[in-house]
Amino acid sequence: MAVNSVEIANSALAKVGAEPISSLTEDVKSAKIINRIYEHVRDDTLRAHPWNFAIKRATLAPNGETPDSEFDYAYDIPNDCLRVLDTPEYTDIIFVIEDGVILSNESELSIRYIYRNTAEDQWDHCFAEAMAWRLAREVSYALTQSLALFEFCDKKYLAQLAEARSMDGAEGTIQGFEASDWTNARR
Repeated sequence: MAVNSVEIANSALAKVGAEPISSLTEDVKSAKIINRIYEHVRDDTLRAHPWNFAIKRATLAPNGETPDSEFDYAYDIPNDCLRVLDTPEYTDIIFVIEDGVILSNESELSIRYIYRNTAEDQWDHCFAEAMAWRLAREVSYALTQSLALFEFCDKKYLAQLAEARSMDGAEGTIQGFEASDWTNARR
């Protein structure tokens, strides 16, 4: 089943007892509120976990700037990046993110990152449901002035987010744990 922003918004509105909308740009209070917060809520919910459907890899070249730090190279963060996860090929690469760039001593840097996946039809159903509960939480007080409903939606969001993370994490091959020298020394 394909999911889109209006279906997610209507799911959120149903959760708080509000009337459905036909468009995020509809001239009604609920649509105006959701339209104003939708992208922010989407990005926050995507950042909350390394969702399988929202991970990309990129190999970056230095941006030509010389960092004023202990690092030799600076890299521009991809425009669609919400959160850098790691450097998948090499576990011992050190990098930091400062002032909107990635700093490292590597002359080329491969990263794995969460990207701004705006294609709702690619989203996992459990994620879309978590997104709807998050939207419901955000609009609940504005539409109903009920703190109890806000708290209920918050609990449902957190529970759905946990379920979605669990389902997402169960996909794929389990990566083995490689003990560090410190861990091995403690044995």
